[in-house]
Order: sequence, then C-alpha cells, then structure tokens
Amino acid sequence: MESEISDREADDIRGVSSEVGDRESDDIGDVSSEDVPSDKAQSAMTDLSAPASPHCLIAVREALQQRNWADATEAMVVALSAMEKPKVRKKFGPALWKAGAEIMLNHPSSDILQFGSFAERMKSQNTEMRLKVSLEHALALLHTGRPIDARNELLTSESFHGRDRSSGAAKRVYLLLKAYRASLDHEVWQRFLQGSPDDLAKMKEMQHHFKQALPPLEDIVKWPGIWDVFLLKYVEMLEFEEKWDKARVVLEDYTDSSKFPSNPNAYVYLYDFLMRHDAPTEQILQVLRGLQKMVPSHKLALNFTKLLYESTKEVHQKESLMVLFSLLDFSCWKSHCAAWTHLAEQLQDCQHEVDRNHWIEELWKDRHDWWPEFHFHEAEAVKDVRLDRSLAKRKACSANILIGRDCAYVKMVKTMVPKKKKKARR
Repeated sequence: MESEISDREADDIRGVSSEVGDRESDDIGDVSSEDVPSDKAQSAMTDLSAPASPHCLIAVREALQQRNWADATEAMVVALSAMEKPKVRKKFGPALWKAGAEIMLNHPSSDILQFGSFAERMKSQNTEMRLKVSLEHALALLHTGRPIDARNELLTSESFHGRDRSSGAAKRVYLLLKAYRASLDHEVWQRFLQGSPDDLAKMKEMQHHFKQALPPLEDIVKWPGIWDVFLLKYVEMLEFEEKWDKARVVLEDYTDSSKFPSNPNAYVYLYDFLMRHDAPTEQILQVLRGLQKMVPSHKLALNFTKLLYESTKEVHQKESLMVLFSLLDFSCWKSHCAAWTHLAEQLQDCQHEVDRNHWIEELWKDRHDWWPEFHFHEAEAVKDVRLDRSLAKRKACSANILIGRDCAYVKMVKTMVPKKKKKARR
C-alpha cells in the first residue's frame, strides 16, 4: 500500500477546492462556537463524568464545561500521565481523545502540528483507537487546508492491520477512513476531467485517481448508514463509465432497502437520476410519491402534482389535487404563487366536471374549520396584495370556490385590486 504521494499528485491536491474539508470537518466539532460546547466536547464530558473517573479527568471535564482552554490543558497534561497505566488507558482513552481533540482545536496557542503530535501519542498508547484517531486527525487536516497531509494520513492508516478492525464499529470506521481518502482522489479526478487532459501522462494519472476512488466508495454505500456525500460521488463515476443500470440499482437500493435509515435525500437523488436519463413517467411518479409521503412539504411535491395532473388517468388527477391541498397545509407554501395557481386551475376544472365536485368536498371537509383563518382572513389578503397581486388573485379565486364570494379574503382582494376596465370598442 502506498503511503506517500508524488510531487505531481501533491500539486493536483493543492488545487482541489476546500469543499471536502469544509463539508466533512463537521465531524470533528464546531471550532468557532463561543457559547455552547461542541458535540465532541459534550460527549467527552459525559464519558469523563463516570463515578470511577480520576480527579484529573473530572478537572478536564469542568474546564471543558467552562470553555477554559488553559485550565483544560493543564488538567489534560496530568490526565495523560495517568494513561501510562494500561487499565486506565483502556477505560478512559476514548474520552481523553475526545477531550484532547476539543482542546487542541480551540486553544488559541495550539496548531495543527501539535494536534498531530497528540494524535500520534494517542494512537501509540491505545492501538484499538488507531483508526478512529487517524480518521479524525485527517478531518482536522482537511479543515485546516492540508489535503496532502490528510491523504497521506489516510493512506498510512489504511495499511494498518490490528485488532481495531475486528469489530463492527471498527469496520465502519475503516470503511469511512477509506471513503474519505477516496473522496480526495475523486476531487482530483474531477479536476482533471474539467480540465480536459490533453497528454498521455495526465490521462494515466486521471485514470489512477479514478481507480483509487471507485472501490472504497462502492464499499461504503453498501454499509448501513447515511452516505449522501459518498453516494453522489460513486453514482457520478458510474455514470462516467456509462454503467447507468448499476447506478440506478444503487440509488434504488439506497432509497428502498431496509438496511438504510429513512432519508428524503435518497428519493431526491433517484429522481434527479431518472430525470437525467429520461425515465418513464410512471417510474418518476413512484419516486415522487415516496418522497411526498415522507416529506409532504418538500419542494418537489409541486413537480409531483404537475406530473400527476398531466396524466390522462383520472386517479392521477385526483391524487394531484390531494397533493396540492396537502402541500398548502404548510406555512412555507402560504405565499407560493405557482402552488395557488395550480390549485385555482384544478378547482375550476373540477367545477366544470360534475362527477368531480365531490373531490373538492372530500378535501375541504378536513380543512373548512382552519384554512379560512390560516389562509383566507382579511389581514392575509392585505399582505398578499402588497407582496404579489397575482398571488392574491389566485388565492381569491380558490377561496371563492371553497368558501364563496362572502369570504373576507375575497372581499378584501376585490377592494384592493379593482378589475381592469375593458377598452371601449370603436
């Protein structure tokens, strides 16, 4: 396994945007918050509050709670001395790593080199923590704009064979470690791709990074979890190879398989893929239906209702009206002109079809006692007219059908937006 990178690779990685570091470094804690301890600090404080914790660890916890980095550092020095005892090291090593990392990332006099020294010490004292420490050290390097060092750290740790890869949790960390390294290779490959390499050497190097990135990304998306950032990279690479069927199966599995947690983004990614590849409308509707059930207020629900209403099937057109009503149950859609335009049009169409009048009655039955106050009161009309007259007109049209011309909203809109006078015929 290679542990160093060439000068040329180093130049390529330096040119990669800081996207990976900014996005992934959330896992190492919020280093800019002044008021609330980060998740890592909270976790460390919980671990350090065990009844059997030595006094030095309690001192570390109290300093972390107060975000007193100077006192925390002094307490940590004493605590690290206690780590020389194997039993103490095994029991409190993970908590000390969390606390120490938080201190190193926040202390005004600390730097990433000191963080690296601390990480090396923790890895040498507790080999069972080696992979986790290496991964978080790499993320810290990315966060500080050192992708070359991060990749070297990840590559070195990939080749480590020890007991810390035997358990399920350790296997997950190992897959994550490889996936983050693969993300760096993916970024370099993508940069080559955007630059259209024009010589054989660059083409070979681009292919090298592609081959380095693909297997770890494939491995991680098979493991239970939320892997959005890795999944998108993997699908992009499959599409590059024109393996569209495989990419679709991966996305469908990520959406439907019980081994993955419920994730609205999975439906969005599958929808985007199907749209890119001109999939049949029925497939797209099935994906949007799943997303709408999970997140009724999702922005793609409007696309869903449009596709349904364009269908020639009556059952789809009824479902379209149901989705629209459900969408407008949420306050984030109260002032969305397109949604109200579609509702007004569909309500008018239902009025013209005698056998569809009961659709409106069924949907209005559950809303007649709260929509008027929610959508159709006088103050709302004043606000909507000032915001967008087209919006106010569409809502007034809907209110007129649902409630009648005596609705306060309808009256106010008529008062504030008088009808245009027709031009006299000559």
